[in-house]
Amino acid sequence: MDRHSEKSKFIRFPESIKQEVKHLIRADYSPKQVVGSLIKKGKNTVSIERIYQYIWSDKKAGGDLYSHLRRHGRNYRKRSNNMNTKDLTKGRVNISNRDNVVELRNRFGDLEVDLIIGKNHN
Repeated sequence: MDRHSEKSKFIRFPESIKQEVKHLIRADYSPKQVVGSLIKKGKNTVSIERIYQYIWSDKKAGGDLYSHLRRHGRNYRKRSNNMNTKDLTKGRVNISNRDNVVELRNRFGDLEVDLIIGKNHN
């Protein structure tokens, strides 16, 4: 067991690559762009996930690499129908509270039409 712990290990994320990753992240590259840049330069590359692990460990150590990410380390919140409040009209009035003039349907725009098409276009 002692021999195994003392034998030389293949370092997957050497210091030279760490410095290159740090430089590119500070230049506002995304981790995916960093990997592409390292491949283009012909250097030994690491995975995108390993770069993220390095960024999070740097954040825990008090570093600021995470602030150079596109989202600054925040989670992405998907837009959904129940959270979407942009479509709500400000100051809208309920249909039961509309003016009596609307019931006469004399003005343009007061006409209500049913746009639902059923079976056989009825």
